[in-house]
Amino acid sequence: MKMTMARLLAALLAGVLAAQEGKPAPANSGTAAQRKVVAAYEAAIKDYQARSKALMASEEWQKAQKADDKDALKAMRAKLQAVDMESFAKQALAEAQQRSGDDAVPLYCQAVIYGGKSDTAKSAFAALREQHVRSAQLTMLLESGGIIARALGPADAASFLEQVIAENQDNAARAWAMYWRSMQLNGRNAPEADLKRAKELAAQAETLAAGTLLAAKIAAPRFEKERLQIGMVAPDIEGVDTDGTAFKLSDYRGKVVVLDYWGFW
Repeated sequence: MKMTMARLLAALLAGVLAAQEGKPAPANSGTAAQRKVVAAYEAAIKDYQARSKALMASEEWQKAQKADDKDALKAMRAKLQAVDMESFAKQALAEAQQRSGDDAVPLYCQAVIYGGKSDTAKSAFAALREQHVRSAQLTMLLESGGIIARALGPADAASFLEQVIAENQDNAARAWAMYWRSMQLNGRNAPEADLKRAKELAAQAETLAAGTLLAAKIAAPRFEKERLQIGMVAPDIEGVDTDGTAFKLSDYRGKVVVLDYWGFW
């Protein structure tokens, strides 16, 4: 069944909310000033969510949705003012410029996270490159390689990552920079020299990040290739069923088994 325009708009609205919720850093990370900016952003997101839910629960929206009145739905949605990301980026940048050393870094990172491709994000990035490229606090930004590429573009992002690799001595920061640089180098139709360096960087990153989520992320494709191909014996999995009884996957060898992994995120 095809999705109606009303349902599509509702889905898009939900998608915007989900995307916006994923942008801020955890409220318990960084400095007090950075946490204050994040808290204000999260409050704005919650307000936007509340207004969105109220709109979609309104009689006017429901009536337009039932009639599949695309114009009316668009008009109502246009009145729903979204969170102004740029204003929070500017706030973070202004706070960062009043500080020095590691106290400024989380705020500059937040300005990049909120600012996207804006001049605000570029200004924050310039400050990070000129003054703070050796800071361990860069990890909060380096964990999100997509944000770096979006703000700087491929060439400048590559240059920034190389700078971190060369100058930053923090294992976590260097590991993330190596990982994202290896991903850049390992592109389609990449020359042999790039593929070789990508492999070396990934290996170094995995070593530096041993025992962390990043190390597992790097190892995952190798594990899939070596252990999860059709015809291979599946890795044994142990767990407890809903009745509290312990079990292992190998207990069901020879039977058809469907594994359903799920959780709360």
